[in-house]
Amino acid sequence: SKGPRYVTDAAWPAATAIGSYVGIAASSRPYSSGWAGYGIGWQKSEKMNLGADLGFMQNRLQVSLDLYNENNKNRLLPVPVPQELGYTAAYKSGMTVNNKGVDLSVRGRIFTAEKLDRFAWTTNFNLSLNKNKITALPDGLQSVVIEDQKLEVGQPADAFWVYKNEGIYTDVAQIPVSNETGIRQSFNGLLLNAGDPKWADLNGDNDINDADKVLTGHYMPTVTGGFGNDFNYKGFNLSCQLYFA
Repeated sequence: SKGPRYVTDAAWPAATAIGSYVGIAASSRPYSSGWAGYGIGWQKSEKMNLGADLGFMQNRLQVSLDLYNENNKNRLLPVPVPQELGYTAAYKSGMTVNNKGVDLSVRGRIFTAEKLDRFAWTTNFNLSLNKNKITALPDGLQSVVIEDQKLEVGQPADAFWVYKNEGIYTDVAQIPVSNETGIRQSFNGLLLNAGDPKWADLNGDNDINDADKVLTGHYMPTVTGGFGNDFNYKGFNLSCQLYFA
């Protein structure tokens, strides 16, 4: 009733590849992986790219520069559903992620050789900058939590969702105490003790929980690049390439 998708999911954690029950082939609803409903369309991408390739000193120095802006629309997302349905999630389309950035590459021939007995040296450098942002989520949602990751409109799609650490409590007396109850601060209902991390209580309820997590950083590097050299002399070649992120 939730969608057209069935799976061969007659298995258990110790034997995940079984597609039969007592020797009879079986199929079931995708309770553990999530259902995909009707009316899901194709994912789409809108891309804009502006590039320039330049050569100087009879092309001994070559520069390539690309600017891009891309919107990936109608991406599928496993949106959590009420546990009473028996499913872990529902795959829905409607997530849009914007990527924009710049790619730069430079290549230069420091020394050139028309004959093998001459020394030749070529160097190269490349740099890429990328920034991504979620601009829409399925069903008009502003945020969605999937296990230990939170996706929020206006925030990067690859942001870490973590507590804000401010050190460690070395003594119980350092732990804040509620003015109303007189009980010291807790973590998901468990009282904090000396040696526990000092996490910021952003909503001020004296309990550290998901409401106190912040979106920060990136899973994927925002800056990548490389630098390399190629040396040739009398038929011998020495090359090295360095990468950074």
